[in-house]
Amino acid sequence: MDQNEENNTNIYVLDNILYDIHLYIRVPVDESNIIRIHSKKLETLGEISFPLNIKNWYRLIDIKVHNAKTILEYASSDVPEQLGESNNAMNIEKLRKESEKWFIKLNRASLDKDSVHIYLERSISFKETIKQSLKLGQEYGAVHRICRLKADINIEEYSDINTNEMTLTNLRMLILQKVIKNLTQFQLNCNNKTEKLVSFNLSVQKRNENEYLCGSVVDTNGTKDVSTLAGDLYKKRATDMRLMAEHKYGLRTKSSESWNQYFKKLGEAAVTVELLQNKPHKNIKITLNDTSSANKGASFIFYNCARLSTLFKEFDKRVVNQVYPELVPLDNIDFSLLNQPEEWELLYVYIMQYPQLIKTCIKDVEKGIANPHYLISFLSNLCSIFSVYYRRIRILVAPKPHLIPTLHARIYLLKSLEQIFHKTLQLLDIDPIKEM
Repeated sequence: MDQNEENNTNIYVLDNILYDIHLYIRVPVDESNIIRIHSKKLETLGEISFPLNIKNWYRLIDIKVHNAKTILEYASSDVPEQLGESNNAMNIEKLRKESEKWFIKLNRASLDKDSVHIYLERSISFKETIKQSLKLGQEYGAVHRICRLKADINIEEYSDINTNEMTLTNLRMLILQKVIKNLTQFQLNCNNKTEKLVSFNLSVQKRNENEYLCGSVVDTNGTKDVSTLAGDLYKKRATDMRLMAEHKYGLRTKSSESWNQYFKKLGEAAVTVELLQNKPHKNIKITLNDTSSANKGASFIFYNCARLSTLFKEFDKRVVNQVYPELVPLDNIDFSLLNQPEEWELLYVYIMQYPQLIKTCIKDVEKGIANPHYLISFLSNLCSIFSVYYRRIRILVAPKPHLIPTLHARIYLLKSLEQIFHKTLQLLDIDPIKEM
């Protein structure tokens, strides 16, 4: 990363797109949701939308000095005597043409239900986002701050208790502490060496402003579970992971120390997913024998992580055996070949929006509020889309010359996706799963 990148707060692709939109409509960059970033129904809603009526923008602009009726009229300073659909269409087209100067230009823009809907040019979006994510590597998604933030999160209740002997509620607090610290430490390097300390306590009872409420783990009766120990849950989930890997995913295991350690780690990872799946301040119901929901989500995440690893192993094997040609440089890839709806959703929602996810997880951490449960829902939703895509599309195609360009474009997309996958697991203190 060069000097200019370090000093640019709009280093990410989506940040640059939003900056260009704000600049065009002549409003200050704002953290509110007035400009909406979509994650569903992209084909009909577009990637980004914002309200057309000028009344929605009163908080950001001084409407007293302008008689525009729409934000696009305000942006273009073009207020005709007669307002109507034709003028709206002209301003929509003007917006699209202006975007040709932007970092990512628009494929089109449309008006629907008094909102402007923006559709990005996809091939350049694929190229720039994947290029940036692979270049930044494990730093991709890190929060940019003027000064570094250091979190001091204390748990006083059980400082001397062995992890396996903790209650499930205390275990939940310990996992929350680790993940929140990981998130706050996920920051881009900057020249400013100044540190800002954020300090608060995790507690099941909030007694003052410096305490962050952590919900209890409750049993089937809805009462706080004080009898089940962390070690019991870890052992049970390790067994559950082994049975699920053998029966559902067909993994052949042997009774050996290496396999025992492997499933021990899987069990611990499953517990992390289970304990973090709700908002931190809310109670969560967990029972040892409930495998219907607890392990289903965790195993689905781990299986798809392993699926990606297996796919790349097979691709590399075929390259070594000269079945496939070597992967060409990214700048030579034709990303217009990625025309499947899942491919665009994986790129736009789960790679391009990843820095937004990290920012949202800890945007209020200085107030003692964090949202690590977003990481779990992110992985779960990512796996749902990827699983559909993997079943529907044959990625490792026959080695025919006309199919190789598409294969290479997909490999780059999935390499970027795997990097996002692994980084999210790392933030959760979970090692990447390479076999399931």
